Amino acid sequence: MARAIVAFRHEAAWDLHLAWSEAEFHISEDAGRAAIEPATLYRLIDATERFRGRA
Repeated sequence: MARAIVAFRHEAAWDLHLAWSEAEFHISEDAGRAAIEPATLYRLIDATERFRGRA
């Protein structure tokens, strides 16, 4: 099974945050690369719920 690993630099995310003031910037020190990592999954669900207007 092939696996693609995408590394996203914190600096690029910070630059986006600076350019787009409404953007939130979170670093989860205990999260890995996968979206199913607990810390990452929590942030994704939280953001999705806020976009839906539930939180």
